[in-house]
Amino acid sequence: MNKLRFYIIAGTAFLLLSWSDLSRFCRHQMIDWKFRASSLKASMAVSLPDTLAAEDNPVHMIMDITDEDEGMYFEDIDPEVLSAAMIRMDSSDKPKSLSWEALKDVKYKKRFNKEYDQYFDYPVFGEKVKAFEGQKVAIKGYIIPLSVGLYALSKNPYAACFFCGGAGPETITGLTFAQAPTRYKTDEFLTLQGVFKLNDTDVNKFMYQLYAVEAVK
Repeated sequence: MNKLRFYIIAGTAFLLLSWSDLSRFCRHQMIDWKFRASSLKASMAVSLPDTLAAEDNPVHMIMDITDEDEGMYFEDIDPEVLSAAMIRMDSSDKPKSLSWEALKDVKYKKRFNKEYDQYFDYPVFGEKVKAFEGQKVAIKGYIIPLSVGLYALSKNPYAACFFCGGAGPETITGLTFAQAPTRYKTDEFLTLQGVFKLNDTDVNKFMYQLYAVEAVK
C-alpha cells in the first residue's frame, strides 16, 4: 500500500513538473523577487555609509534585463549612443580582440541608490578593461536569450552563466544589435563584434554593453 501511494505521489509530481514552465524559476526570472526581498531587508537594516568596500559583500547586484511580464523591464536604448556606435562600426579599422580575461579587471564598491532605497555593488573598472571603452571589438561567447529578439553574450554556457550558474557579472555583456537579429538558440557559440561601452551608474543594465552588434560569419 505504501509503494502504491509513493508511485501515485511521484507520478502526480512528474505530471505537474512536465506541465509547468520551469524556466520561469531560473535566476534571471526571479531577480524581481530577490530584489523585493533584499529591499525589505535593507529597509530594516541599520543605516550604512554611502560607500562600502567590495570585499564586505561578495554578491554583486548589478541588475540585468528580464521580461516585463515578470514585473521587470527592458533596457532603454539610447538612440544617440546606438547611432554613434553604428558610425564607429562603419569605420575601416579592424575590431580589437576582447577576451573575457580582460573583463575580469573590475572591482566593486557598495553605494546607496536613492531610487531603489537600497545598496548596490557598483563596478570600478581597471585600466585593462577601460582601454576598450568606445572601441570596436570582437568577442566570442555563448548566446543567452532573455526574451524574444533580446540576447546577452556569456563567457559560460547557460547552465553555468551569470543567471543560473552563479558566475559574476563580468562574465556577461548586454547586446544591442544594429538590426533585428537572427533568432539564436541558447548556448549558440558565436563571435560578435560591436562597440564596447562601460556602465558604472545604471543598476538596471549590464555593466558591459556591446552596441551596433553584428555576428562575424
